Amino acid sequence: MNTIGNTLLNRIKSKMEQDRMDMNIGVSERALSVFSGGLMVGMSLKSLFKHPIKSCFGLAIGGVLVYRGVTGHSDMKKVVDKMTEDEVTVIEHRYFVR
Repeated sequence: MNTIGNTLLNRIKSKMEQDRMDMNIGVSERALSVFSGGLMVGMSLKSLFKHPIKSCFGLAIGGVLVYRGVTGHSDMKKVVDKMTEDEVTVIEHRYFVR
């Protein structure tokens, strides 16, 4: 049982190290993400038996925030940065009514 646990832990560590190579989140954003995710996980665990569905969503979102903060990698931020790299032309139309 201990070897399975060590193997699983080593896989998680290697995945986190791989994600750290492609960091796209700053230090302050990472700290805020870990703090808010941990707070959300704690509050969700507290109300797990009163509101199970709401708590499960809170646990999932909090876990994602903690993972995002620990690894320093966000796929959503990568997509948004990729979208804003292209040149965007904004055309503004104004209509005046008298």
